[in-house]
Amino acid sequence: SLLTHPNVVHVFDLGRVDKSHYIAMEHIYGRDLTRTVRKLRAQGEKLPLRFAVYIVACMARGLAYAHSRCSSDGASLGIVHRDISPHNIMLSFEGQVKVLDFGIARVEGTVAGGAEAQPGGGKFAYMSPEQASGKDVDSRTDVFACGIVLYELLVNHRLFQHPDPEEKLRRVVDAEVPDPRPEAPEVSERLWEILQKALARDPDDRYQEATDLE
Repeated sequence: SLLTHPNVVHVFDLGRVDKSHYIAMEHIYGRDLTRTVRKLRAQGEKLPLRFAVYIVACMARGLAYAHSRCSSDGASLGIVHRDISPHNIMLSFEGQVKVLDFGIARVEGTVAGGAEAQPGGGKFAYMSPEQASGKDVDSRTDVFACGIVLYELLVNHRLFQHPDPEEKLRRVVDAEVPDPRPEAPEVSERLWEILQKALARDPDDRYQEATDLE
């Protein structure tokens, strides 16, 4: 509810009615990125490269804003989304791109959202190696997730995929990222370099801020 940015879905109110809790959020007339990509795949198509890059740049702007938020006394809130995936990216029919669902976001080391279904919260396929390993995370874990989303938009399929959950987790932890250009020849050498840096296994080797990825 503290976040007000063009690339973040705004929360207007939250509370409880009897035993039911609610969150009143900004309504976005559009579709989430997952549904958009699935529709394109069903038609044998994928997002043009310029749209894929634009969407991820907007995601990075919204996340950079959240990461930089401070309390009233000027101390960093340390907000980390931790669950960036196409499902949590809204595309309005007017061309807006908005990040939503900070439900498991970490604020100053505290996890909002209760018990976690996966180590470190979030979905295995969109975790950073440190998150999948159950280690402490910071804003660089969201940078890694942005890299995953961009990679998948370019090649039109999951980066980390395998029917065996343990093997999928191993691929995430090892950060196995194949060159996308055999499947997406429109990807330039420079864009591949950007992907490699965003998807570096070691957080120290990644872009240190979402603004750097933007």
